[in-house]
Amino acid sequence: MSSVSHAEVAGWVSELSATGLAPGSVRYVHAVMASLTGLAVRDGRIIRNPAVGVPLPRVRRRQPRFLSAQEVARLAAAAGKEGDAIRLLAFTGLRFGELAGLRVRRVDPLRRRTLWRSR
Repeated sequence: MSSVSHAEVAGWVSELSATGLAPGSVRYVHAVMASLTGLAVRDGRIIRNPAVGVPLPRVRRRQPRFLSAQEVARLAAAAGKEGDAIRLLAFTGLRFGELAGLRVRRVDPLRRRTLWRSR
């Protein structure tokens, strides 16, 4: 491990990127390498961590795609009895965890409110 240089780690990361491995996967593999070499530094086996400061590929986030009202309707119809939950999530902006925590007794549709109690 003491013979591994910063330039070699950087070259290895570049090779991983060139093979078509996703940027997130390259970053993960590098993090494992950096963790292992970090342990070697702490154990006194090497003086410096050769993985620190290596340029990593950027993770590009895709533009989110939102369903149209017609697509939501088709999805809800295909979901059968769970279709109401899909419509509620799609048209109210609730997250799934919020839907899971929602209780009928805490919904006041006339006032358009939910009655949340702290636990």
